[in-house]
Amino acid sequence: MKMKRTFLILLVLFCVASMAVSSVSAASDDIATDVAAIDDNAINEVSLETDDSISDSIQVGVDDSDDKSLEPAPLKDGASTIYVSKTGDDSNDGLSEENAVATIAKGYELAGDGSTINIGAGTYEQSSSITLDKSITFNGADGTTITRTGTANVFTYSGDDAKTFTLNNLIFTAPTKQNNPIINIGGEGVLLMNNCKLTDAVPGNGNGAIKLFYNAKATLDGCEFYGLVGTSSGAAPYLAILGNSVVDVKNSVFHDIAIPDGSYLRSVIYVNAATATGVVSNCKFYNISGNTMGIIENKAGLLTVSNCSFEDNDFTASNCKGLIYISQTSAQGNSIITGNAFHDNAAAYAIWISAAPTTVEYNAFDLAEGQYAIGNNKNAVVNANYNFYGTNDNPSALLDNVTASNWVIMSASASADTVATDDSSKIH
Repeated sequence: MKMKRTFLILLVLFCVASMAVSSVSAASDDIATDVAAIDDNAINEVSLETDDSISDSIQVGVDDSDDKSLEPAPLKDGASTIYVSKTGDDSNDGLSEENAVATIAKGYELAGDGSTINIGAGTYEQSSSITLDKSITFNGADGTTITRTGTANVFTYSGDDAKTFTLNNLIFTAPTKQNNPIINIGGEGVLLMNNCKLTDAVPGNGNGAIKLFYNAKATLDGCEFYGLVGTSSGAAPYLAILGNSVVDVKNSVFHDIAIPDGSYLRSVIYVNAATATGVVSNCKFYNISGNTMGIIENKAGLLTVSNCSFEDNDFTASNCKGLIYISQTSAQGNSIITGNAFHDNAAAYAIWISAAPTTVEYNAFDLAEGQYAIGNNKNAVVNANYNFYGTNDNPSALLDNVTASNWVIMSASASADTVATDDSSKIH
């Protein structure tokens, strides 16, 4: 009986223990579920709160900030293009037409070495100089005009590095006289001007409108100089070639340059140093008149003029010497004038030589009565070979202190098979 009671007590205790364990297990599951739910809700709430706060913070920073200290950074060297527009803003980065800057100076500041700056149509006034220190290409649209309004150069360079500055399709004006040239390239700089124009520009004394000096090199290809009126200085040219510079002018046109009474022009193109070199080829010069000493002048250096035409120029003013003027008064420098055509000019001399050695060959002269093809003022060594003087006769009367041992004569022959007698006549 005692044993039976003991067994019942143990059975009751076992049942109670089992119920307790089950309760604890269920409670644990409930707690875990509740914790998971709390954790998920907390994460969701934190995530949403965090996203909203970041978004709001960014939006406020963009819309409401007045801090202009964060300027656009310059491009890395070799980076491609910066855009300049009359509707631009200098606070833009300039990396697209839509985000163009407003000034050429700002565009250059943002550009990297080797970059291109595209300048939109319109007139851009430049009152201070852009000091070049990296190779750059400036491209103009149709009608893109740069007007110098201050006293400084528009572009200047005098560094020792061989930097290249390319100007494409730009118009330069400078309506008031300043001593500084518009474009001033020296040192080891290389200037390339393609399809550019110079008009309504006053040259600055001996510095000219475009000046090359020291060891600079330049090529002007397809350019146009027109609508120019000289200046108050008789020493001023439009293109000054100085120092050791080498300048090649080709496929360009110079016209409608009229120097009025009271104004002067040394020459349009001026080589003015013993070690400077000027090469002028395939160019046209017409309707140039007034008080200028020459269209092209070589003061002391090396000059070659080839395959150019000089037509309808009036060089009857008091200071005029010749269409091409070799002005050095000592036997210094050398000039080669070859393959050119001189037609219908009012000038006492097509070519006037002071003392420097000069070769004049394979040229064609169409002269009016009283005009000379070549004049030699100070017994320079002049080689006049194989020129056509507009006559088959001995040209001595057309040469002043110059002897021609040979000249070109014109002949024509025809047969009945190649000549017609009506208004459509053609000789083949």
